[in-house]
Formats: sequence, structure tokens, C-alpha cells
Amino acid sequence: MPFAIQINNHSSTPKYRQIANCISRGIERKIIHKEEQLPSINELSAVYDISRDTAEKAYRLLKNKGIIMSVRGKGYYATNSSPCSERRVLLIFNKLSRYKEAIYNGFVQTIGQDSWVDLQVYYEDLRLFERILQQKSGQFTDYVIIPSFKGEAALQAQQMIDRYLGGQKITLLNALLPGIKEKHRAVIQNYETDIYQALCQAHRRLSSYKCIKLHFPFDCNYSRGIIHGFQRYCLEKSIPSEIIYKAYEQQEVEAGTAYIVVRDEELVTLVNQIKLRKFRLSKEVGILAYNDSPLKQVLLNGISVMSTKHELMGRQAAQLVLENQWGTVENEFQFIERGSL
Repeated sequence: MPFAIQINNHSSTPKYRQIANCISRGIERKIIHKEEQLPSINELSAVYDISRDTAEKAYRLLKNKGIIMSVRGKGYYATNSSPCSERRVLLIFNKLSRYKEAIYNGFVQTIGQDSWVDLQVYYEDLRLFERILQQKSGQFTDYVIIPSFKGEAALQAQQMIDRYLGGQKITLLNALLPGIKEKHRAVIQNYETDIYQALCQAHRRLSSYKCIKLHFPFDCNYSRGIIHGFQRYCLEKSIPSEIIYKAYEQQEVEAGTAYIVVRDEELVTLVNQIKLRKFRLSKEVGILAYNDSPLKQVLLNGISVMSTKHELMGRQAAQLVLENQWGTVENEFQFIERGSL
């Protein structure tokens, strides 16, 4: 059988279920073909250093589900190229927010009622992330992960996914993890291109200001692609620009400047300072915020935004899972002009 069964000795999932899950996925992915002979109980026991009882329990489980059959005197064979089993999906999110809620809603509405969906949140904590992978390995048919780690932490997260989710069906959302060995699909945001194109769409309004300032705090966990897209736009359009890495409380709002803010807490501070200075919004100063929300639609007659289509990201991820498609899809991004520019 040209298919390696992966057994995680540290997983809470019993070995016989891990074996059954691996074989089931191999048949579903057509790595194991219909009517292909499987290893015997003795071969399975010897090759993977497991007891005969464990091997027998794995085959019994698969046989009861109709995924394999036994032929007296000959052995075990795959019976179906698409095993019929309940789809169980684990969503692993980095944090809870209105944007993550939109992704969740888009996913759940598209995946349908025939699938069972669970949600785990690791709150940007690498140790909690590992614990979730370890505890949930082998319990779900699909794992949908939003990876938010950078640098060394991203490398460790990638290694954890390879270690605990070997042979599982993995979908990454929002960003990739370079170097991940396990086969995976993804719905990502191309931040540099997205920001650049959104700023080009906003150019008619932005060009009326003397300077554009991007507020991107040091502790901000958003992709640095936002900075690269901003710099690319400003260089190409020859617009004076600045990137602010510290808090707005330490910066004086200046007339003739358009401010780009990526976090809502900085947006509130900026709006308060504009009111204190009695600047006329869209006349003396401008605001362009990152990611849309109901508040931004009504605040000060509307805040212009450049925004990920979060619900669409969830829908696209669910569609990849439903159709068992592999590859990387770039999610859509949009500029919405309102009264703040």
C-alpha cells in the first residue's frame, strides 16, 4: 500500500482510531484505490509496532462503516473511493472579534447542517495552540486554522501542525505558514497587493492632502504587508508619507494630513483629538480605517475603510472543505468611500 499510516503516540485519540482515520482519508483522497488490498493484521502490527488487537479494532471500525471489506483467506480491501462519514470540522481561531465572528458565520452557513463544527480559540498563546492540536488530533475530519504567529513562533506553530496533524485535512485562513509539510489548502489575504490597490482606489481623495500617515503600532499583530503596500503606493504616487509606530497620544494631529489607522482603539483616540482641535473632517484632516464595522458606518457620518471581506473568507473556506479541493485562494478586499476622506 503506497500510503504511510501516521500514529501519534502523544495523542489522546486511541491508536486504532488514528489508524482508521488515516486509512479513511487515504481512500477519500484516492491514494488508496477501490478494491486495493490493505496490509494484513500481522503486517500492520509489525510495521507500526502495535498490538494485533489494535490493528483488528481499526479494521473492525472501518468494516462496520462500510469503508473496507474482508475476503476470507485473502485479506482486507478498500470498498469505496469516497467513504461516507460524518464531517466534523474544528475551527482554531487566534482570538474572538467581530471580524472572526463574520468568518465563523460565513463558514457555518456554507458548510451546512450535515456537518458538525466546533470552535477553539488560542488567544495568541503558542502553548495553548499546541495543547489544542494535541488534544484534538484525530477527532475531526477537517482542521481550519487561523495562524497569527510571526518569526520564531510561526516556525514553532508550523512544526506543531506537522507533528500533531499528520495526515489530517488542513485549511489555513488569512495567512500561510511557510515550510509546513502537511498537504493543506488555504484562503489568504494578499495584504501588500490589497492595501496598494485600495489606496489607488482612494487616490482621488488622498491626493488632496499634503501628507499621509499610517499608524501601525509596534505591538500590532497585523501583517507587515500593510506597511509594504502603503510604502509602494506613496512612492509610486510621490506622496509625502510617514509611518507612526507609537501611540497617538504622543502625536499631535496636523492639518492637511490623512491618517490611516489599522486598530479601532487608535481610531477612537484620533477622532477625539480631531474634535478637540476642532478640525473639519475630510476638509482639514482625513481618516481611512482598516476593516469595516457597523460603528464605522455611522461614526462622524461614516468612516472610509479598506476592508477584508471576512464573511466571504469563511464561505470560501467551507466551499473548499465541501468540495475537497486543494490549493490557495486569495480572498477579496474592498475600499468603501465615506465622509471621512
